Amino acid sequence: MEHVSKAPLYLGQELYDIVSRVLAKSITDLPNNLTAVVSGFIGPVPGSLLKCIGRGYTDLTSALLAKGLQAKKLTIWKEVAGIYSADPTKVEDAKLLHEISPEEAAELTYYGAEVINPFTMRQVTQSGVSIQIRNVRDPTSQGTMIHNEASHSKCCTDESAVAVTLKEGISILNITSRLVTAPQLFFAEIFTLLNQHGVIVDLISTSRVNLSMAIPADHLSDALIRDLQKIGIVSRSDGLSILSLIGQAMRRRIGISAQMFTTLAATGVNIEMISQGASEINISCVISSENSLRALCAIHSSLLQPEI
Repeated sequence: MEHVSKAPLYLGQELYDIVSRVLAKSITDLPNNLTAVVSGFIGPVPGSLLKCIGRGYTDLTSALLAKGLQAKKLTIWKEVAGIYSADPTKVEDAKLLHEISPEEAAELTYYGAEVINPFTMRQVTQSGVSIQIRNVRDPTSQGTMIHNEASHSKCCTDESAVAVTLKEGISILNITSRLVTAPQLFFAEIFTLLNQHGVIVDLISTSRVNLSMAIPADHLSDALIRDLQKIGIVSRSDGLSILSLIGQAMRRRIGISAQMFTTLAATGVNIEMISQGASEINISCVISSENSLRALCAIHSSLLQPEI
């Protein structure tokens, strides 16, 4: 066993790097005539693995093993064909994506296409290992290849979005400053409280005196609201969903945001909040859950179907 510092590791990257090396050594030390069958189970760790990864730790174990062995590709067998351009149970003409970049896969899995945990995926793609998602019920299917970070440009030659996702069960919290503190202190106090209450924020939109956040509704509590009211004026909107258009090549396509919002307007869908990162890989907006399915199908038909 490798030396581990006495400082608590919790769930930091150092812990995962050590586990990766230990797993790999346990395999390479085996006689050549033996085939290793590795359980996905990971024992108790400081800080709780379930809180960080959830129950996808079998995938995490395989990812750490592939990383430690410096494999070229990790194949993960699922009960789905791979990653789609939209949820195939909601969009009839959703197409299987045969190749995507790790950045696109991370955005897709975080905002609704829950095929593989983004953290698990990052363990291998950053180490030069590609991931292929295959269907255990259809072994001949090509599945989806998530390229490693060194080769992902091969799968991003077009100038289009690759998928649209929907994340339901969202609420918006609006917090307006009472202007008694500097803006940076106002924001710092809010995020300190969110961390203390263990709240995950999906989207953020800010001005100098206002912070709007899209948050899973089941993460909100009366105690959090009371604490935030000590900092500023708080309002809440429920019954919402996050609609996200994702594609690494969108940054090279002029007018795609306008096309997305024009499509939503023509469909009669009102937008409650908009968020777009500087990388332009993800354009997200918050809409009413009543209109979410109609919006999802309209965006897929308008911006994705002709490209696939």
